[in-house]
Amino acid sequence: VLKDADIESSTLEIVGSEDILKKSVKYLRANGL
Repeated sequence: VLKDADIESSTLEIVGSEDILKKSVKYLRANGL
């Protein structure tokens, strides 16, 4: 059984991953790749 804290932390991980992906895309576009 998942606890609320586990759900919150996994959601934060997913959101963090999306944020990193967006930053990576911006970085690549800025460098013309």
